[in-house]
Amino acid sequence: MSALEIVLSGVVGVLLIFLLFIILGKEKKVKDKTVRSYAEGLNYIINGDYSKAIRKLKFVVARDTDNIDAYIKLGLAYRRRGNPKNALVIHRNLLYRENLSKEQRLEIFRNLVEDFEDLNDNQSAVEWCERIIEIDKKNRWAANKLWTLYPAVGEWDKAIELLKSSPQKDKGRVKRRSAIYKMAEGLKLLEDGKYHESRLVFKKAIKYDASCEAPYFYIAESYFKEGRIQDALVWWERYLGISPDKSSFLLRKLEKALFELGNFDKVGDLYERLIEKIPDDIRIVISLALFYEKKGKIDEAVEVIDKYQEKYSGDSVALITRARLLVAKGELEEAERLLDDVLEKSRVKEFFVCKNCGYKSEEVRWICPDCKEIDTFF
Repeated sequence: MSALEIVLSGVVGVLLIFLLFIILGKEKKVKDKTVRSYAEGLNYIINGDYSKAIRKLKFVVARDTDNIDAYIKLGLAYRRRGNPKNALVIHRNLLYRENLSKEQRLEIFRNLVEDFEDLNDNQSAVEWCERIIEIDKKNRWAANKLWTLYPAVGEWDKAIELLKSSPQKDKGRVKRRSAIYKMAEGLKLLEDGKYHESRLVFKKAIKYDASCEAPYFYIAESYFKEGRIQDALVWWERYLGISPDKSSFLLRKLEKALFELGNFDKVGDLYERLIEKIPDDIRIVISLALFYEKKGKIDEAVEVIDKYQEKYSGDSVALITRARLLVAKGELEEAERLLDDVLEKSRVKEFFVCKNCGYKSEEVRWICPDCKEIDTFF
């Protein structure tokens, strides 16, 4: 090899080394920028700036297609920005990747659950939660999700099974929730006019918790709708024995039933028993007073109202009831004074309001149709 060739080969070698350094330097800069963009994207998610997070994470996945976590977080950012459809597409496409680790697969499943929840597809959310349980039987995140998802889709038996495996120390609450979930299964049958079948389910609910009043109420309702008023009264009595403090909404129906059976005199006895158990419920006091009025016993009616005067001071309905009774007695001036006190008030329609989510219902409920929580209407 000549001296010129040796020199040329050396120059070429130096140039190649120089080019290699340039390429490696560029790759390092791109890699550093990708890592920095990923960290910035995560920070934007933490701070709730999802639009900027999406821009940063799209930059990352365009340059590092193997970054599974960046794809997951990109979908999360889309969902939190209010676009769960995009999130669902991203997270579903990740399932086609090979060699996903168990943790990566679980994280994708968790995001799919929340994607479907945001899309109001609770049934699909349940299915992905159950897939998580198949992989990790002790996964508390999935169990906690199913705690609300099973009731939301009407999977009452599965909800009960989940309760049985719950680590809750309050066994009484687990029993009551199980009873109400089973009761909810019977409500569909009741709505469909399958009264006998609904009662069979309600009686199973009682076996979960005999102190839960709700199944007793709906057994009575099934008999009432079937025209078997005497049987309905038997179960209403059982309901009142268990839960007298939740009886005021039932009073008018009881009055009507007893009247139809020719047992109207028993109404007064019923109200007096309830007042003994819950003397602070002015609605029962008013019902007893109005019962006496219907019987023509105006003095006894006024006496009932006056006996509990301290408890109802300021209660418009009680004051109007007393004024009405005073008019019947001919004491017009006193009646006028009472009516003046409540002139600006009006008797509004009573609603049962869920303490958890604010849902309003004209009917008594033990499980909220909206948030599916129990015992929030009393």
